[in-house]
Amino acid sequence: MSKPELVPTDKPTTEATDSIAKPEGFDLDRFKSKRAAAMANVETLLDALPVHTIAQAKDFVRLHPEEDKYWSSELCFVNVPIKGSKRDTLHLIEEELAMRFLPSARIQRFRLALATKPYDVFFLCQVPSQNLDNTYNASNLKACEQAKTFWTQATSRREEGVEAYKATFTRDDNAFPAPKWPSQSLAELIEKTFAGRMINSEDHPGPAPDRGAAIVVSKNFGTIVVADFEYEVQPGELPNPLCCTCWTRTSATCAPSACGARNYWPQRARHSTPDQILCLLPTARGQSSRA
Repeated sequence: MSKPELVPTDKPTTEATDSIAKPEGFDLDRFKSKRAAAMANVETLLDALPVHTIAQAKDFVRLHPEEDKYWSSELCFVNVPIKGSKRDTLHLIEEELAMRFLPSARIQRFRLALATKPYDVFFLCQVPSQNLDNTYNASNLKACEQAKTFWTQATSRREEGVEAYKATFTRDDNAFPAPKWPSQSLAELIEKTFAGRMINSEDHPGPAPDRGAAIVVSKNFGTIVVADFEYEVQPGELPNPLCCTCWTRTSATCAPSACGARNYWPQRARHSTPDQILCLLPTARGQSSRA
């Protein structure tokens, strides 16, 4: 009887003899972020923007060339002291409220224009709209107009003894990339910037302390009369009163010269009636005249 013969069922192949690949070393660069967070063709909406003049930018600036869309009309502002803050905060205020409760010197009027520093650092630029015969305001406005076309930097010439700004511009149009202006409207940007800083009713707590005092007084008295004096003082002499102006809260928006007030000595002052102004001006020592 013959012995059984063992016949292999599978023949060895070259694949069985291949060595197993060794794991690669750890490479942190494989996990590095290489793309911006924004998606393609999706704009990042701007939030609240800084507000300052073109000179305060201390850099080259461009203003939006479409003045009818991205330059506001003249607006009213007031600086309001904020508890815990070293600097007052700029607020928008309705003109009627400003005229009723604030001295004219505290009310600021200017335009706002969308502007940017190089590489799309956007801000709202204060554009002068009043007292344009003033050399600072005139040169400031000229720089803003120039910045619609060229990268412009405004610097003060005070150290030269000149009360004006010097506007310089880049001679190379490609000195900086062209601004990528946002699609948001100017009204949207101003609303975001001044959120919580718009005074549009008598119940608003600012501007303090004048505003708060005016509310307290108005709730307790029907008529508020305010008086102010001007003096001159000669060396070694006592103050000599020159003028006394009295007005009610409702007529505080009217300047004495515009309301027909005429000459009175302060010691002959009479109480002013509501909505009247009494301005006391000397004509000659010991005398007075009434117009």
